[in-house]
Amino acid sequence: METLGRTPRTSRGVATTLVALCAALGACTNEGDAGETEASSTGAADVGGEVGSDESSGEPFDPDAQYAVSVRVQGMPLLGYVTILNSPRQAAEVDLAEVIEIPNAGLAVGSGQDGVMYLVDGTTPRLTEFLVDPDGGVTQGRTLSMEAFSPSSAGARAGNFIFVSNTKAYVIDTFTKIVGVWNPETFEITGTFDIDEAGLAGWIGVVGGAPRSRDGEFIYAQSFVSLTSSYAPTSNVVFLDPETDSIAHVTEIPDCTAVSELVVADNGDIWGASDVSAVFNQLTGLSDGDECIFRIPAGSYEVDEYMTFPQRTGGLRGGTLLQQQDTQAYVRILDEALAPANPTDIGDINGAQVWRWGRLDLATDEPIEVLTDLPPMAGSTRAFTLDGTSWATEGSADLATATMLDLSGAAPAPGFEVTGIIINAFRLR
Repeated sequence: METLGRTPRTSRGVATTLVALCAALGACTNEGDAGETEASSTGAADVGGEVGSDESSGEPFDPDAQYAVSVRVQGMPLLGYVTILNSPRQAAEVDLAEVIEIPNAGLAVGSGQDGVMYLVDGTTPRLTEFLVDPDGGVTQGRTLSMEAFSPSSAGARAGNFIFVSNTKAYVIDTFTKIVGVWNPETFEITGTFDIDEAGLAGWIGVVGGAPRSRDGEFIYAQSFVSLTSSYAPTSNVVFLDPETDSIAHVTEIPDCTAVSELVVADNGDIWGASDVSAVFNQLTGLSDGDECIFRIPAGSYEVDEYMTFPQRTGGLRGGTLLQQQDTQAYVRILDEALAPANPTDIGDINGAQVWRWGRLDLATDEPIEVLTDLPPMAGSTRAFTLDGTSWATEGSADLATATMLDLSGAAPAPGFEVTGIIINAFRLR
């Protein structure tokens, strides 16, 4: 068991400088065998330090907390990194000299338990355990082959991974229409179950944002794409029952394309919406589906409210639902005065600074409020929940950097900035 490095923790900035991960992963042998290396204890103590204050943002934070942020950097080749932070509100640039490199542009996922994270190789179907101790030391653990069902590629999303409990986790593979079940404690595959009924013939399923939970079931949005990058004119919401390891229900959302993020309000209502990609597909004729907002009420699997974005905004195009708190949500609204008249590439719309923040009250029929006092931004974003607070990413115009935004206030508040695109963020301890 090799410890990769140990650096003293600080009250702000990056908690630890971690290098040489490629060499560590490259040392793995028999990569197809589960549990090829036995993990040792990190000796982590109970966390409960006093709350400090970040010098750069002024926000309070727990100096004993650790967060993992998984990043991809565009280029040839595409690169993947994970960095460890003390606070998502540190409002400081994260230097790529202070990161772990993930081979083949993979990603990091985790359940928020005891400083454990799992790195998904970008090309080889395997998942490797890494243990981060409170002092910043990182120890490589076991490796599990996921050859039968892994979405292990540069396109893998955090939404493909669900941590049910300390002894059960899911890997959703929409290509083979199989969910792999594995045990994080024993690091063994314990079974599979099919999700064929959630598929759409002739299309490839894509898991949307982070899975949500309601009434003991796990829920994720699924859209469908073709090899030409067009979206099917329908999406669905999939409910998984962890008691039976099976699909509890599939709710089809007809005439609603590219559904991504879901919001579960405190009363149990599920809200969903099209991603901003739906706007590009509409403008270019790649999809016949609408840009929509919908609700599945508490205690039900069926949609009882459906409208297009133009219906809710008075004619404005929009997409992507980002929860602020309870029934309050942010959306992206296309500023047609800034957008190109005839976009030919998805970057002309999704990656361009042509979008405004919109505020939506899901509990009323009030129109979406467009926040014109905030600067325009790119459309593409990812949403995360950290310590019960909603966060979203905002990319620079050239997609060279990304900033985490705290969505809990009256306006999005910037946190840390990284080089590249943030693809996942989660608490380690």
